Order: sequence, then C-alpha cells, then structure tokens
Amino acid sequence: MNFFQAFNLSVFVGTLGTLAGGLSRIPAGVGDWRLANWLFIAFFLLFRLKMVLDDHQYFAKAKTKNVNFKIGFVTAVASWLFWALAGYSIGQLQQAYFLVGIAISISTLWILAVALLEGATSEHYFWIAANTVIIVLLWGAYRRNASTSDWVTWLLLGGILVLVIADFIYSKSVPELDQ
Repeated sequence: MNFFQAFNLSVFVGTLGTLAGGLSRIPAGVGDWRLANWLFIAFFLLFRLKMVLDDHQYFAKAKTKNVNFKIGFVTAVASWLFWALAGYSIGQLQQAYFLVGIAISISTLWILAVALLEGATSEHYFWIAANTVIIVLLWGAYRRNASTSDWVTWLLLGGILVLVIADFIYSKSVPELDQ
C-alpha cells in the first residue's frame, strides 16, 4: 500500500467518524428516525465505500509524479472535506443533501479531467452520467425542503440508492469478486 492509498483509507475512516458524530447529535432516538434518514445514511455509506474502493485501485496504479495527479489529488481532498462536513451535518438532512451534492460534483470534475487527459473509457462515461443524476436528485431533495415523511423525498433517495448499487456493480469496485 502506498501513501495515497493509506491516506485515502484514513480519510474514509475519518469520514465515518464525522458521520458517527453527526448521528450522535440528532436529538431523536434511533427508533424515531424517519425513512429519509435511513435511506440517506445507506446511500452515504454505500457511495463513500464505493469511492474509497475505486480510489484505492486508482492510487495503486496512478503515476504520481506529475502535475495532473497533484491537481487531481487536491480535488479529491476537497471532495473528501465536503463528505466529512455532510457526515457531521447529517442531523440537518437538507444541508447534508447539499454538501454531498457538492462533494460528488467535485469528484465528477476529477473524473472528467482524468477522462479528458487519459482518454475516456465506458466506465468514465457511466460514472459521469450516474454522478450527474445523483447530484440532480440530491439537489432536488434539497430544493424540495420537504418533511422527512414526504414520499417524493423517499422516491428521490430510493432512486439515488438504486443508482449507487448499480454503480457499485458496474464499476467492479472490488475486482476480486469477478474472479
């Protein structure tokens, strides 16, 4: 494991820590959480896990001694920062939706830059499309500013969750499962 892979894993653990901190600040007990809370938490955990696995593979083979990688790494750190902020603000779902949308937007820019510099693959196209749809759905939930009992919000979050699961499968985030 190289430095960038170790840093990626450390930031992932830190993001889980901010999520735990954010969850502990929710005044209602776990039994009182709404479906929207659970859907968003599931999305948050699955998408962040998918990202850490994809980034781990990327950092294993990336050529790190060039300016493009360094700019990409700074972009990744910015995205990770917004994931951590979203985790900490999970008690205010509207704010968490918005912050995760920013984090995914930043990551999508990184994917786009890599695709343009190294040549786009079908995986890049899928990631860009899936991330764009997820961002639109997240910001749709943010803009609705509806109750956590609102069925349209549940549909938006459910759609996001389905996309993340499809992305996880399509991206082959764990290549060992294909053997």
